[in-house]
Amino acid sequence: MSRPHVFTARRYPGVLLLIVLSFLTALFAAGVPGLVERQLTSSLQQSLDATGSVNRAITAQGDAPPSTARLTSTLNAFAYGVPAELNPLTGQAWAGARLAKGLGVRTDAYSATIELEYRAQLGSHERLLTGSLPEGVNVVDGREVFDVALTAASAKFYGARVGSVIDTLDIEGIAYGFRVTGIVDPTDPSSSFWNYDAELAAPSQVVEPGGNILWSTGALIGEGELSALRSVVNTNGTPDAVISVYGVPLDTSRYTAQETAALQAQMTAFASGTVATELNLQITAGPATTIAGFEAERSAVESVLGLILTGAATVGSATVLLCARLLVDRRRTDFTLLRARGQSLPQLAFQVLGELGPPTALALAAAGIAAETLIGSTTAQSGYLFGAVCLVVLGGPPLLAVLDHRGAAQSRAENTDPVRRRPKARRRVLELVLVLLAAGAVALLRQTGLGGSAAGTGSGTGAGSNTLGSLTPILVAAVATAIAVRCYPLVLTPAARAARRRNGATAFLGLTGAVRSSLSLALPTFAIVLALTLAALGGLAYRNVESGRSEESWLQTGTDASVALGTGVSPAAAAKAVAALEKVPGVTHATAVAQQSLTGTNIAAVYAVDPSSYTEVSADSPWPFADALPAQRESGPVPVVVSADSGYRLGSEFELSPGAAPAFEVRVVAVQAQSPVRPAYGPDEPFLLVPDWAVAAYPQYWLVSEILLSGSGINTAGVSAALTGTVPGESHVSYRAVALDKLTHLPLEGLAEFGYALGLAAAGCFGICGILLALALTAAPRARRLTLLGTLGLSPRQARGIALAETAPLAATTALGGLLAALTLPAVFGSALNLTVFTGLATESGLRLDAVTPLLTVAAALVLTGVGVLLQAAIVRRRNVPAQLRMGEDA
Repeated sequence: MSRPHVFTARRYPGVLLLIVLSFLTALFAAGVPGLVERQLTSSLQQSLDATGSVNRAITAQGDAPPSTARLTSTLNAFAYGVPAELNPLTGQAWAGARLAKGLGVRTDAYSATIELEYRAQLGSHERLLTGSLPEGVNVVDGREVFDVALTAASAKFYGARVGSVIDTLDIEGIAYGFRVTGIVDPTDPSSSFWNYDAELAAPSQVVEPGGNILWSTGALIGEGELSALRSVVNTNGTPDAVISVYGVPLDTSRYTAQETAALQAQMTAFASGTVATELNLQITAGPATTIAGFEAERSAVESVLGLILTGAATVGSATVLLCARLLVDRRRTDFTLLRARGQSLPQLAFQVLGELGPPTALALAAAGIAAETLIGSTTAQSGYLFGAVCLVVLGGPPLLAVLDHRGAAQSRAENTDPVRRRPKARRRVLELVLVLLAAGAVALLRQTGLGGSAAGTGSGTGAGSNTLGSLTPILVAAVATAIAVRCYPLVLTPAARAARRRNGATAFLGLTGAVRSSLSLALPTFAIVLALTLAALGGLAYRNVESGRSEESWLQTGTDASVALGTGVSPAAAAKAVAALEKVPGVTHATAVAQQSLTGTNIAAVYAVDPSSYTEVSADSPWPFADALPAQRESGPVPVVVSADSGYRLGSEFELSPGAAPAFEVRVVAVQAQSPVRPAYGPDEPFLLVPDWAVAAYPQYWLVSEILLSGSGINTAGVSAALTGTVPGESHVSYRAVALDKLTHLPLEGLAEFGYALGLAAAGCFGICGILLALALTAAPRARRLTLLGTLGLSPRQARGIALAETAPLAATTALGGLLAALTLPAVFGSALNLTVFTGLATESGLRLDAVTPLLTVAAALVLTGVGVLLQAAIVRRRNVPAQLRMGEDA
């Protein structure tokens, strides 16, 4: 047994690089998932803050209790039942009672209603400006007059002061009065106490059908008036309903993204649990809706980031193994001598572990401490990745030494030619295992989706991903690597033979060196191919998201701009509006659309369009009209275009009865799945397009309700001015550019892009290091050979050519592997990688293949390899010639 060795840098030249790579890989594995989790929590807090105080509280409604004591008792039982995990704010629960409907108020200038509300704990939420708080109900001239307190905003609305009386409209001969006894100012106007019924703090405006404006206001009554609410009658002369309301504000600032699933379950269980049943309350968990939406978005984001971050950590681990391989190779002579003296493989493994374990363990510990100090957030994924990196960093070098020196006494002559040697049985077994694992991952991915967690797969890496699903890109890259390493000799050997018959030594020497190179391709190729796979996955996802957002924006508006007219206008007035809009900067074409509905059993929307202008507008949309309707009147049935689900077939003739308008005979000349006038129709919303000349004789029935515009950079102010001057009433304009901008800034989308960019940058850096390390594995013999050839007259240009040719196996395998992976990814993931949360599409949006990404992947592989070769050549030129000539084959 050999005596133990103490670690010194001299024994392992370049060990500092191993330590640095180990530290960076472990820091990425331990810190980046935590950083993403912190950003997720920040996004959750922003979403909760944006919803308002009512949606950050647990609220409830029920029948009004007969007394304030009962109201308080119910509130205490309700507040006590709220789970502590939801972080209820102690001492801030509130209760109240109110009429279910507002009472009409007599005002000269406004149509208004007033809500009568009683609130317990009023003193802690308001400041009395003048007067006193209400106490009771008085009967004046045979009518009930409630004492009320108004907020300063409501008092200003009514022009009231202390002592003013506000009268209601007569209800079945009964009228009520409200005497203002005090004016208060909310001390916490943003709290759920005031915002549960927004009109309690300030008048709110509601636009009724027909354009009438109704103001809703609120007034506070006293404790002694609570029972009198039951005597108030509604418009039917029956007692109006009185309901109780309760609120328990929650401290949502302590919610984290890791807790959203548990919080959602707690809220759902409480809202439908025993408390709701026993107290006969209808409970609403305010944050539940926000958290549910966030959870769906988070699941999609983590599905993508789980793939990228796991893959990037794997690329880093592969780079660490390459560095370890380089260090072990530099001790090959020493280890061979020790094996010849009787050292066993376990002893060799423990020796390497004892020499390299302490410094790399310190690097791993430093990375863990740095991640905890800088990020301060750990997740299940960070734990898994950090543990895997530690296993690779500590166990990789001993394992490589054992694999390299098992059977060391045997001759290695048969292994010097990687092209001619036949694959060993264990390699075939390994490749078969990889194929089976990849097939299993794809099958599971198709069954459960990327966000599922099938039984038996173990714990996922976090919400939104499962273990085997997140390993899919790694398995795809491994299979692509195996295929590429198998296939490149089929091309390389004929190329070397062809170079032998040509003049010039560069190609012959380079390809011959490549054929007989001792470079181990599997590990460096896997590292680079995995980096390229992640880049291809991100590129495909990005291009699919961009196309999906564009598709959704078209589905929302149909054209570049859509004008919905508040009231229908005559075709003549619409023609003036179209002419004015076409003069607006940015508008290329405009067309007016009139609408009617079919009568009878076949319900469909019928649109009358000008064939010429409608064709021009639709030509700039994804659904060109292609001159389907004639611009001039024709004899016979009127030609129409129908939707695919309208029930009418091409060439069929029938009588069209649009609403109250006169009927006419039509013939179907074209079928369209979608059209700019109805871009996103459902199965129950068929449509028909008819030429406007067919209905020109009945303008009173065919009023224009919509104007469609095409063009880029449309001047919004010019559109508003053109509409104001030509069409009466209000109109609403929807711009596709605005819809696209909203889709581009969807919640959590920035986080997904940030995580992807960070993971891809790390994978790219590790990939470049992998290329340099792969070249460094054969740097010594290559440098000695090039230096010797240089002394024989080889020019620097020829030397670079030979170096490039010698790296042909690496370039060929990485390019082929990257191409295979890029072509396979869409078929592997498909709809399992759901991008709907980023596109906004109502339908499922999966990964689809495009022609650009695979070509870019191959180009990236060749460029990365070329850069590595040039860097290696530059390093070689800096070394002195005598030192290069003294290098041994095993140096």
